Amino acid sequence: MDFSTFLTENTPASPVATAKGNATVSLTPAKIREQLAQDFLIDDRILGQLSAALNSGSHVILSGPPGTGKTTLASAVCKAAQGVDPMLSTATADWTTFDTVGGYMPDLSKSTHNTNALTFEPGIILQSMLNRRWIIVDEINRAPIDKAIGQLFTVLSGGSVLLSFRNTLSNSRIEIKMSNELSTADNYTCPPDWRMIATMNEYDKDSLFDMSYAFMRRFAIIRLGLPVNFKAGIALWAAAAGLQDVITANLQELVDALDGQREIGPAIFRSMIDYIQAKNVFDPDVKSSYAEALSIFVVPQLQGVEDEAAQTLYNTAGSCLDQVQRQIIRDSIYGATGYKPHD
Repeated sequence: MDFSTFLTENTPASPVATAKGNATVSLTPAKIREQLAQDFLIDDRILGQLSAALNSGSHVILSGPPGTGKTTLASAVCKAAQGVDPMLSTATADWTTFDTVGGYMPDLSKSTHNTNALTFEPGIILQSMLNRRWIIVDEINRAPIDKAIGQLFTVLSGGSVLLSFRNTLSNSRIEIKMSNELSTADNYTCPPDWRMIATMNEYDKDSLFDMSYAFMRRFAIIRLGLPVNFKAGIALWAAAAGLQDVITANLQELVDALDGQREIGPAIFRSMIDYIQAKNVFDPDVKSSYAEALSIFVVPQLQGVEDEAAQTLYNTAGSCLDQVQRQIIRDSIYGATGYKPHD
């Protein structure tokens, strides 16, 4: 595939796909909120941090516990900034520079009859630069990112870099430059308003790949913890699902009970409420459904916590359940943590 064909097939027909002069990022918290669902729980302080970091030229890593909406928020930010959906890729343990920067692939274009011909094909991150679309790298610490990012390490800090690959037509080495000019077959340009937003699950970081301080220096690392209006959001979702008041109150008590022991994100509570609502269609035993929802969605998040946290969850949830329903939670906690709660 020649370079002009690549751009034709991969560049969206939108204003962000053309050179825009000295383009800047001009995000505001209000612009980001417009791209989020009304019941998405997020503090204005976080939206302000995101806006300022991206407007000032930084790339961003959203860090936090599971279920806080990191990927959803990242998508909304990109849409607010550019008006189009971002490119999205999930990092994996087998990522290399081939996945991020690119590499030689068989040339399948009609411009050559040489069946052994090769052509350089951009990787996902370089492709997003060429397309002038922001990119989200989900679960970035699941990849050996310092090794996989390769020559883009320099580009992330605004520099230009010469790749080891050549344009097979001109035999010139391919260079990546920070510029608003359109890319050519020899010079790939990264516009100054291009950004990468990555997400990182902080509970997994000890069992996944580390990121060097040099890599992290190229990012603003913003923590997305539990929102201040969390319990009000639970009440809103529960009311919309028609949950009993006792279940709603218990869900809110869990937020306080686990505070300082294990953060359980809003999306996990939302999943529990959706589960109970779906189960109620054919099984009216709401409290048993609640016990099941806790076992399915919350208990797995307790792996690695102290026994005290598991006992706290059992005591709090069990206060509104009967013996059989408590047994459901007790068995699931024992299976997930090896600790057997007691009454």
